[in-house]
Amino acid sequence: MWIFDTFYGLSLPSSGSGYGAIEVNTKYVPQRSIAVVTFKMIVSLAMLGGAGYWLFRQPYLPDSLVSRLAIIAGVELIYVGIAFFIVPRPNNNDVGYLGGLVNNPFRYSDNYNRSLRTWSILLGPGRFVSTSLLDFGALLGVIQEDPTEEMQFANEMGLENGEFAGSSLSSVTCTDIEVPSEQASPAKPAIGAVNRGDFD
Repeated sequence: MWIFDTFYGLSLPSSGSGYGAIEVNTKYVPQRSIAVVTFKMIVSLAMLGGAGYWLFRQPYLPDSLVSRLAIIAGVELIYVGIAFFIVPRPNNNDVGYLGGLVNNPFRYSDNYNRSLRTWSILLGPGRFVSTSLLDFGALLGVIQEDPTEEMQFANEMGLENGEFAGSSLSSVTCTDIEVPSEQASPAKPAIGAVNRGDFD
C-alpha cells in the first residue's frame, strides 16, 4: 500500500496530501475573562460528574465505595492529562473522498489522518476540561501561566507585563500606532527664465 501512496502523491503534487502530526503541548495561556472561566468550569464539572456517574454504575468495578471513587478519579485524571499534552493534528485535506466517508484505495495517509481526526474528537472533551481547570487555577492565583511572546518581548524591553496583559502584538493595526506626520517642506522658488510680464 505504501508503494501506491508514494506514486500517487508524486503524481498529484498540488493536491495538499500528506500525513498529519501528533504534537506535544507544553505551554498554557489562561483565559482572563471571569465569566468565560466560570462557564467553562460549570460545563467541565457537569462533564466530569456525568462521566463519573457512568463509570460508577459499571458492574466490573469493586464493591467498595472508596475503591470505586479512587478508580474513577484516577481514570478521569489520566484522560484529562493525556488530552492536554497530546494534541492530534490531522491533515483534513487528505482524509479520503466525501470528507472521509469513502476511503481512497490508493493511499494510506488518508487512513492515518482519519485516525488522527478520531483521536482529536475523543480527546477534545478532556482538553476542554483540562484548560478549564487550569483557567480556574490561574484565576485563583494557584497556577502561574507560561510567558507569551508579548510577555517575553516586554521582559526584553524592560517593560511591565501588565501593560501587555490581555493584548497581543500580532493583532495590532495601523490605527493603533501613532505615526508622526511629516511636515510639509517649504516650496522652493522656481528657477528658470524670467518673463517680462512678471514685472508689469
